[in-house]
Amino acid sequence: MPAEQNISTPIPCPACGKSGDGAFCIHCGEDRKPERIDFRYVVSQFFEMFVGFESNRLLHTFRDLAVRPGRTIRKYLQGERKPYYNPVDYALLMGGLVIVLSLLVDEDMFSAMGRENEADPTIPGFLRTALKDPSALMNALILLQFPIAGLLTWVRSIRGTHSFGEHLYVNAYLIGQLFAYQLLFNSLLLFFTPGPFFLLLALVYGIAAFLYYVFAYSQWRHGSVRFPRVLLTTVFLSFVYVLSFTLAFLFAAGWLYLYSKLSDG
Repeated sequence: MPAEQNISTPIPCPACGKSGDGAFCIHCGEDRKPERIDFRYVVSQFFEMFVGFESNRLLHTFRDLAVRPGRTIRKYLQGERKPYYNPVDYALLMGGLVIVLSLLVDEDMFSAMGRENEADPTIPGFLRTALKDPSALMNALILLQFPIAGLLTWVRSIRGTHSFGEHLYVNAYLIGQLFAYQLLFNSLLLFFTPGPFFLLLALVYGIAAFLYYVFAYSQWRHGSVRFPRVLLTTVFLSFVYVLSFTLAFLFAAGWLYLYSKLSDG
């Protein structure tokens, strides 16, 4: 075969514009022949997330946070990060999946809730506006709750060795894991009809989820769960969870109210 037939035509990079050979640009690392983002591409990327490398990290993160949460968090903060999902990404992913499942299962309920809240004269105006779209409110809550919780736990131990960013990551992991449990619990509830047993399951789940929060935080913060210190931790985390949720709800409702006013204006 003639030598000139082995010479490939340089291809310009779609990102930096510099020409070259090979599948990837040697200057910026971008793919020289990116696939078109069509339906097949979207499906393949979604499938890859759940069966490829990312899914291994996701399942690894879920398993270790379920079995040894304190040790897992310490390992991540100390630098062993490659096997695990980023804490913020983990919280946002799990929270987003909870919302998607809720909307798929209870779409009519969410719509009815929005109409009832909008028509209820006893609800203050800014809350009525925010509650028109419960899914948007839930998204905002996910974005706000773990940073607020991280700030509260950091303030309590402000003279300790951990920074605010580390406290934020810890709470992102823990709240993300609670969202993961919520996802599993909501899937389980698909097999039950509303009633007393349904409410009992929800109550048991709520208590178990909070006990996990206390257990995981104690393992990370103190290395173990010991009495009576765990009682103080339980009281403190009850305060953190309730206050962070309340503040996140108020901030989210206020933001949605201002956004609606600016959009109308």
